[in-house]
Amino acid sequence: MRFCDGCGAPQLVEQVSLPAQAQFTEITNFITRFSSLVSSKLRIGSDILLALVLFAVTALTILPFFSGDFTQNWGSIESAYISDSIFIVNNFPNLAWYPLWYGGLPFHLSYPPLFVSLVAVLHTLSGLSIGQSYRILGGLGYSTAPVALYLLAKYLTKNSLASFFAGLTYSLVPTFVPVIAPSHVAVLAVYGEAPHLFGFTLALLAVLQLLRCMNRPTWFGCLAASLLLASVALANLVALFALALLIVVAVTTEVLYRTKRATRAFFLSALVGFGFASFQYDLRFIISSAQISGSTGAALRYSIILFPTLILGLIIARKFLSGLLSRQPRTKPIFFVLLWVFLLFLILSGRAHWFNLPALAPQPHRYAPEFDAGVSLLIGMLVMSADRLVARFGAKRDLSFKRALRIGLMGLILTILLINSIFTLPYSLTITQPTMQLSNVPEYRIANWLSSHVTDESIFATGTVQFWLNVFSNARQIKGGSDQGATNTWYDAIAYQIITGRDPEVSILWAQAWNMKYIVVTFPNASTPYHDYTYPDKFNHVLPLRYYFEGNGVFEVPLPRPALIEAISAQGATSLSPIAGVLDTRGLSAYVNLTQTQPDPTGGQVTYTIVNPDIIQVSVSGASPDTAILVKMTYDRGWQAILNGASVGISQFGPDFMVTYPQTQGNYQLTFRFQRSDGETIGLYLTMATMAIVILGSAILYRRKRRSRRSPVQQPTGSEKTHDNTSRTG
Repeated sequence: MRFCDGCGAPQLVEQVSLPAQAQFTEITNFITRFSSLVSSKLRIGSDILLALVLFAVTALTILPFFSGDFTQNWGSIESAYISDSIFIVNNFPNLAWYPLWYGGLPFHLSYPPLFVSLVAVLHTLSGLSIGQSYRILGGLGYSTAPVALYLLAKYLTKNSLASFFAGLTYSLVPTFVPVIAPSHVAVLAVYGEAPHLFGFTLALLAVLQLLRCMNRPTWFGCLAASLLLASVALANLVALFALALLIVVAVTTEVLYRTKRATRAFFLSALVGFGFASFQYDLRFIISSAQISGSTGAALRYSIILFPTLILGLIIARKFLSGLLSRQPRTKPIFFVLLWVFLLFLILSGRAHWFNLPALAPQPHRYAPEFDAGVSLLIGMLVMSADRLVARFGAKRDLSFKRALRIGLMGLILTILLINSIFTLPYSLTITQPTMQLSNVPEYRIANWLSSHVTDESIFATGTVQFWLNVFSNARQIKGGSDQGATNTWYDAIAYQIITGRDPEVSILWAQAWNMKYIVVTFPNASTPYHDYTYPDKFNHVLPLRYYFEGNGVFEVPLPRPALIEAISAQGATSLSPIAGVLDTRGLSAYVNLTQTQPDPTGGQVTYTIVNPDIIQVSVSGASPDTAILVKMTYDRGWQAILNGASVGISQFGPDFMVTYPQTQGNYQLTFRFQRSDGETIGLYLTMATMAIVILGSAILYRRKRRSRRSPVQQPTGSEKTHDNTSRTG
């Protein structure tokens, strides 16, 4: 009982019951949650809308790239990726040995498998040609990069305006270093690095998820980071190197700003990520990939120095800067972006040798997209700062004036970007156009002619004819599209001799030793981009010219015994001295006499069937114990020769070819089978173990979380309720 306000008579006031209070609280909580959900959905909706705008704008700048089968820029490296995709489609699941390049090589040494496999899958599922599948997937990867940049900027700045302008700047500004680096659309269409840009998009998402994981470590967050890290590693080596630099930036930032458990979360994510990718990244692949820096290896050596230097710098900076930076958390995003731009500027500067800097990465100009993305992030932050300054300036003015100022600022920035795009868009639309008349392209015409005139013989070609040969044919060649993956130690020296040597006889001897039926020569008047030959006329009047098209000539080399597999004298093979060098004409002539000029004295006859790239069935008849079997493919420890269920040893012979000595007479069947290396097998088991551990751990965590949600909340007993109600009433 209490007295009514304003009157002296006592009145009973009805007390609100406890259930009514609980119901009122529940209603207010529901309204709060609903409003929070609505605002969250609106934010997500605006993010999706802005991301779609960025994707659409970027796709429109390269719209022709989504059409056609092949590029008009025939100097592009995309031919190598398309060749890999064609090989996957034609030979799956027998993909261990790749017989078309460098006399043969293990296929997993060619290129990381993710992008080329996705092209093959898209072709299989959609019915599109492999060339068009490549262009569509490459265009999607390129157009998604500004979206990934938007998401990363949104995490760093918590500002949609800064994020949108970061993505839009990357989309509309071709490059910020036109003097020393190509635009990112040129990297896509002229250089043909769609897998690189596809991997870079994944790298942006990987850095974003890694930052999240380092700031709020969770099992599933770190798992997502691991999957993205592995995806970049499996997509492209250039993107992987760029990701390594961005990881240095991210970890450095978090350590200097004293983020708790940042390094632990990073190492966990990186370890699991390596486990996912270890089926590809065995020791042999890692060593061969290091050859990407070229024969001198200078860029590789500098890169090996670069990362320890950065780690040492991080340790020193943590000692002297960590305390200062940790007290300024608002500077964290700008520090992250400035460090990003600085590191990538060092990489690009090495190409131009600015400040006498060496090349710190293989082919440093290829990292222009990564540098441009960092600058675009910086511009987005500057736009955000300018917007805040305008808002402060107009704070004391009326709302309409304030809005007019902000709209004017945004309009000015958009106008600058659009004016830039007016001048650059015609170039982008031009270079992304597909070829319209494939039948008139020399690379296509020459490849088709060669395909119809060879069986298992090899071909020597250079320049763009070499690049595109295995897109349009299954002809074997001494060179190929993945130099870092080549295991034959002779191909480079032989190619150099044929291209630059003056003496045609030495080149012809090497052609016969390598089982080359044709040599393609680019004359000075060739319409193809590269004219490699120092003495292009040296084969005139020496070898017959069998085909000529637009300055490209095809000369035929005499091959008395052109088969891929043949019988030779075992005694002659074992007594033959090794070829001492590319100019060792005596040793080379002896090898050619044994394998090409002289008939087999043992009388053995060989026929063979190539079941698939990994299995060759050989039938030998009329053999003597002196009969040896020569296979004119690159020697590799993965090859096994099986006779009557038992393994027969294979030796290295001549220009890194294979020979086996069955020491059996009469008729017999010999099977050559290629098996993956022990390193690949261990890597595959490691990947399977990683997946099993991750699945098991995820299941355990999910079950625990589900149980915690299902466990009932402990309710007070009846006596406790009575006591509580009594105390409230009292």
